[in-house]
Amino acid sequence: MSHHRRYGNPLTALAIMATLALAVAALAGGGHSGLHSMATAATVAAVGRPAPTHSAQPRCQTVHTGRRTVRQCEIAGPRGPRGPRGLTGASGVRGPRGFLGPRGGSGPRGRRGTTGAPGPAGPAGPGPAGAPGPQGPPGSARAYAVVDPTTVTPIASATGLVAAQSLNFTTVRRVSTGVYCLAVTGTINPGAEPAAVSGDLGNSTTGSVPLADLNAKRTDCQANEFEVQAYDARAGTSLSNTAAFTIVVP
Repeated sequence: MSHHRRYGNPLTALAIMATLALAVAALAGGGHSGLHSMATAATVAAVGRPAPTHSAQPRCQTVHTGRRTVRQCEIAGPRGPRGPRGLTGASGVRGPRGFLGPRGGSGPRGRRGTTGAPGPAGPAGPGPAGAPGPQGPPGSARAYAVVDPTTVTPIASATGLVAAQSLNFTTVRRVSTGVYCLAVTGTINPGAEPAAVSGDLGNSTTGSVPLADLNAKRTDCQANEFEVQAYDARAGTSLSNTAAFTIVVP
C-alpha cells in the first residue's frame, strides 16, 4: 500500500520494485557499472520504449534505497514541434528548352488595306483586228455656197448664189472689184468660226484661172458676213470679177 501511495500507477510501482531487485543483484555481482546498466533497463521497462541511441550524455540522478544507492537516467522525450521555414535558396540553372507546342488557331481577318496605284499597261494582245463597223449616215457642212460672179450686184441678195449647191447662206454682195460679202443664218458666227474657200472653174468667165482667199478680219463686211477675195491667176495678184468660188463652213 505504501508503494501505491508513492508512485500512483501499480505497473510503475512494480517496474520500480523490479529495478531495485536488479540493482541489488548488480551491486553484488558487477559493481557500479552493472548497476548503471540495470537502471537503464529498468527505466525502459517502466515507460515501455527503448532508450535513445543518440550520443548526447543522458541526465541522471541517484536514488538511495535502504543501504543501497541506485542511479537513474532520463531518456529522450517526444519529438518537438517543427521549426520555421528557412530562406529561399538561389535560383538554379535554367533547364533546356521544351518541345514546340501545337500550332494555334487562325486569328480574325484584318481590315482591308488601301488600293494601290495602277500597274503599267501590259503588252498588246496578239488578237486580230476587229471587223469594220457599219457606215455612218452622210454628214453635211453647216453652211456652203457656190458663187457665180457674173450675177452678183452691190446690193445684198440671193442673186449670184447657185441655189442647188448652196445651204444656209442667204445673200451675197460685191463691195468692190473681186471683194464679196456673204451672209449666213443660224448659229454660225463669222467672227469666231473659219470657213474654207476655193476657186470654181465651172462658173468663172471662159479662160479665167480662178483663185479665192478668205479674209478672216472681214474689213469690208458686216458682223454676220464672211468676206472672200477672188483673183484671176492670169492677171497676177489683181482682184477680178470674173473668178467664181465656193465657200464651206464645217
